[in-house]
Amino acid sequence: MTSTSAGAVPEAPPRAWSMLAPPGWQRRRADDVIAQNPLMDIERRARDAGRADLVLQARSLAAELRSSLREGRVLELYLPATMEAAEAAPASLAIALYRTEEGVSPEAAAARIAKSRPVERVEDAGALHFRFSAESSRYAAEGLHASHTLAVFPRPASTGGLLATFTALHDGSGAESVLALGDVMLASLTWRSA
Repeated sequence: MTSTSAGAVPEAPPRAWSMLAPPGWQRRRADDVIAQNPLMDIERRARDAGRADLVLQARSLAAELRSSLREGRVLELYLPATMEAAEAAPASLAIALYRTEEGVSPEAAAARIAKSRPVERVEDAGALHFRFSAESSRYAAEGLHASHTLAVFPRPASTGGLLATFTALHDGSGAESVLALGDVMLASLTWRSA
């Protein structure tokens, strides 16, 4: 709070955020991903190495990203930038904006976004957020499944915030270790003033 002669003036809501990403990952603006496939180089190197499984994962992840870009107001993406990073964690993290009506609590906003899924309140991280999980079998015919961890980050002193979606691709046997990486990334998000 800053004090003026007219009384206390609330601080402006934070307009920026920061998040940690693992080695071998890069942050990309959504516009760049729409313009060109960010995993094209990984796909080419996987094809040259005879790794059909990685080619399929890269294509599926790129399709999943483009789908989420069309569906939401995605601002930026965190993606594996090397074949080693993509092999270790075939995943992505998308950051989008969300807005609510005046007077809607952050818990109510998270419940609305999660629909009928259970929501967990996370307070012991860089920023208060609400998490829930979802599964997708869009590519099950190709032997790929997607597990998602979604997190609603209410922006302090605002009627909106960020919706982060961590997507891990796997063969149907689960993706616990990759989802744990997503949990660490999500827990590292902090709000900051411009």
